[in-house]
Amino acid sequence: MQSKRATEHRIRPKRSGFLKSGRTIVQTIATMSAESSGLKRVRIALVALAAVAVWFRVWEPFPRVSIIGIAATLIGGCPIFKEAWENVVERKMTMELSMTIALLAALVIGEFFTALVITAFVLAAEVLEGLTVGRGRRAIRDLLDFLPRTISVRRDGQVVDIPAEQVEIGDSVVVKPGGHIPADGIVLGGRSFVEQAAITGEAMPVEKLTGDVVYAGTINQSGTLEIGAQKLGRDTSFGRIVEAVERAERSRAPIQKPPTACPATLSISPLAQLF
Repeated sequence: MQSKRATEHRIRPKRSGFLKSGRTIVQTIATMSAESSGLKRVRIALVALAAVAVWFRVWEPFPRVSIIGIAATLIGGCPIFKEAWENVVERKMTMELSMTIALLAALVIGEFFTALVITAFVLAAEVLEGLTVGRGRRAIRDLLDFLPRTISVRRDGQVVDIPAEQVEIGDSVVVKPGGHIPADGIVLGGRSFVEQAAITGEAMPVEKLTGDVVYAGTINQSGTLEIGAQKLGRDTSFGRIVEAVERAERSRAPIQKPPTACPATLSISPLAQLF
């Protein structure tokens, strides 16, 4: 008897925690991004104020040396210097490394205002880059909105509402007009038109009859459909789309920006003044 129960437990269909985990990932990434973006804005404000102070020569106790300029450049450029060091270790020549050379050279020759301006521009560029990447996170949230949190299933002859995470392969899912289909499966009963442009790209709703295939994330428009769930969560066509976006967000490597003519010029100009 124990062996039979163990076997049943092993072959029992897995429930899908896809929706919950997807939203958790989005919230975590969004929180980390908000904290990083906020810190960068503080650095930009600090560098801008320091640039004004250096321009008007506020508090310069030492001749030809600006304590404010040096401190603000080092504090504001900390993320730039960190990335540059990682690039040196990996033997890569990137924009951050070029900018670091320009900043250090500007500090050595006493061009503190120039160093602060370069730092401010680089930090501002990173903030704009973060806003662009944020579109990917919003895309995940928009995709997850196509899946219902509560699903109606037929069990023991009765239709009951259960959380999406408790739906299992083989369940008969009942989708009312206007509802989102939660799983890939076959229509067991009913007749309706389904809007499935998000999956197949078809502009017009498609009529669904008994035996037709339906996809998770599509919208049931007119009649009630009873669907036999065959694929859940990440195994569905919709799930693979969301998972690909999630994976790109989680494992997105820092963009290796090749040094362009502008950073190279900024690096060479201060160095040229040393000789």
